Parts: sequence; structure tokens; C-alpha cells
Amino acid sequence: MTVHLVIAATSSEDISWTSRLKIPGLRVIHYIADDSSAVHHPPANKGHEAMIYHSYFLDFYDQLPDIAILTHAQDISWHMETLLSHSLSYALAHLDLLAVNERGYANLRVSWENACPAYINTTIEGTSGLELESQSTREAFLGNFGDASGFSDEVPEILAQPCCSQFAVTRDVIRSVTRESYARYINWLLHSSMDDSILGRTWEHMFQWLFTKKAVDCPVEWKTYCKMYHICFESQAKYEKYMELDQARADLIDSAISQQINELKQQALERGREATARTFSTADLY
Repeated sequence: MTVHLVIAATSSEDISWTSRLKIPGLRVIHYIADDSSAVHHPPANKGHEAMIYHSYFLDFYDQLPDIAILTHAQDISWHMETLLSHSLSYALAHLDLLAVNERGYANLRVSWENACPAYINTTIEGTSGLELESQSTREAFLGNFGDASGFSDEVPEILAQPCCSQFAVTRDVIRSVTRESYARYINWLLHSSMDDSILGRTWEHMFQWLFTKKAVDCPVEWKTYCKMYHICFESQAKYEKYMELDQARADLIDSAISQQINELKQQALERGREATARTFSTADLY
């Protein structure tokens, strides 16, 4: 099985972690958004990872591997949840490529947090936060999938999938979308007047529509961890218990750290009340 790991990066980001991956048949395709002299680069540094992903689909349309995995440049980040050690390399090392091949399109993140089952509501309006993101996604959906694109102009009310625009997709699914369509999506990103901070993020809520024609793609978490990563809880209840305990552990750690911080600050304040201590601590300041 051939695999491309497509990295959406800027020139300052370190992707050396990819050299430690031991995935058979892997080839790393390093796109650099802000370097037009790079071997692989998008037509403009705009639209964040969405521009790079569509550029890859267009550039490699005739040279696609069995599976393409498209990710950000960071190994460790909150984009990968606790069960995956907050690590992209950990997730990729455990990812079942046969399960990906069977499904066709699979989000690397499984958690529903801030994403599923109903995150983006395209009927609401607003000028900030989630309301603005929802309104912008509606605009993006119409701009990319409206009648001129051969799709219905009816925008789904709800668009949802696990967050963060990191996913695996098969050759056949990529090619279920025409080359001309990818060129059109790039053109939309290039010419959109939408603020770049949200422009690429609109596609985070639309890739599941592009590749599955489903507005909501939120597989059951505990079953998905088992299918995709071989992390198999006995039941939903056991999974929920793990999550409850993990949160309790995090709260305890935060509580202990907060207590230490508060104690150290209080000691410093008390020390600062003593003139001799202030004199001793600052004697050689100037």
C-alpha cells in the first residue's frame, strides 16, 4: 500500500518528527505555504491548510497513492486528543490503514469536543465567534458547491465532523471529485474577500461534504477509536469512565499546580513586606 503524508507547513516549522515514522510505503510531501521556491507550494499563502490540501489534490491528481494523509506541521498539539497522546506521530503509528481504505475518508481526530454532533449551524448570523464562523461557512458552501458547481444551492442547516482539518482519504475518493473542481476551490480561496483567519477554517466544516456527501460525519467515538486506532473499550460506559477519570486527573494536576503557584506568590508577598528582605534581594539591581 502506498501512502502520502501531505504536510501543510510554513518555512519556520520543524517537521523532522516525520523522519521517525515507520509506515510502510510512506512518502512525505512537504508543502510550504510561504516559500514560492519550495518544491511543493500553493499558488498563494492564503487559506491556511485548505489551500495546500486542494493544491495537493490538483498537483498529484494523476500520481495519487492508495491513501493520502493530510495534516498540519506540528506533531504535538491539542488537535490530537488525550487518547492519542496529543501526538500526530502517535496517531499515525496506530492508524489502521486498512480501516481507512474501507471507509474512504476518515478524520484523524475522533473526539466530538467542540465539533459534533451539531457545531456549525448555517442558519444563524452574527459578527463574531461561532456565529460569524457559521455565517462564513454558509457563504463558503454556496461559493464552492452552489449551482454553478453542479450541486444544489440548498445549504445544509448543520455541518459537523471532528475538528481540525487533519484526515486520511483514498485515491478513489479523491478522484470522485473532478480535477476541475479542485481548481475551482483553489480559485475561490484565492479570490475570496473573507478574512484569512476564518477563510481556511470554513473548509474544516466542508471536507466531509466534499468526500462523503454527508453534512454530518460524526462516528461514535469509542467504536471509532477501536476501528481506526485499535484502542478498544468494552463499551460506551467504559469509555465515558475513562474520560471522566482523565478529566479528574487533569483537574487534580491543575489544582496542585495552582496551589503551588499561589503558595509561592504568597511567600514572595510576605517576604516583600520585610524591608531587610527587599534590601537583600535588590542590593545589586542597578
